[in-house]
Amino acid sequence: MIFHHGINCTSLLIASVYCKKNKCLLFADNHADKLNISKNKYWVWFYHKLLLRFTVKIINPSVKKYYGVSVGRCLFLKDFYKINSEKIELLPIGADTKLSLNISSQYELRKKYELSETANIVVSGGKMGKHKGTDKLIKTIADINLKSDLNIQLVLFGKFEDLQTKEIAEHYNFIRLYGWCNRVKTLELLKLADIACWPVHHTTLIEDAISVDTPLILRQTETTEHLISKNGYWENDNLNEILSSFFANKIQLRKGCEDKKKEISYQTVAKKILMDITDLR
Repeated sequence: MIFHHGINCTSLLIASVYCKKNKCLLFADNHADKLNISKNKYWVWFYHKLLLRFTVKIINPSVKKYYGVSVGRCLFLKDFYKINSEKIELLPIGADTKLSLNISSQYELRKKYELSETANIVVSGGKMGKHKGTDKLIKTIADINLKSDLNIQLVLFGKFEDLQTKEIAEHYNFIRLYGWCNRVKTLELLKLADIACWPVHHTTLIEDAISVDTPLILRQTETTEHLISKNGYWENDNLNEILSSFFANKIQLRKGCEDKKKEISYQTVAKKILMDITDLR
């Protein structure tokens, strides 16, 4: 079988021709949705609704199954490319749960990074900026610390995509800043926290956080709803309320992460694909 990453590449056309001439199953996944495609409506019409829709008609007979990596990305396959829903399934992005077993304990990690054992620590990272809600997260925690004794520390790692958000982050002494991190350091920073929070869009760091049993607070969207299970989520302007109340429910939220980890482990994802291959042979 051939598993093709994405449906917007000429290589998928080549793979479809190969599979027609050989006894080979073809699968393709989709990482595009309404939130992460271009905001230029003319480009969207030309590229997605005209060019790719036409391309899909050509390759569709060869592709046995399309996997959307989120609910929104499954809907995108159906709505934009007019693919039959019977060929579409949710296949979440996997998490390296095996590597996470080698990460030190939260207590040891806080000592390593010289963070308070008694502080309430929130972590976020990746590409950070206004469009990612990083500024809102910082201001919310600053407000909570001002009005309560929760002593929330914020760990941020990755890259700032606008200068204003970077300046806001550098202004507060309750924030620890790190640049881009390797895989192990990424998992360590996620694990040492009490909670991981991404206020706007999906990022694969969410799956990484789940792999090390760190509870989540996410905005509930079509790209995150499949990951919300006994985890926190926020709508509209209640991030302050959600963060403030979280620390009374740590155990419940951590249990939700443990359950979700089994669903998105690489082993589970691989078994799902193998079962589909067996069914289609």
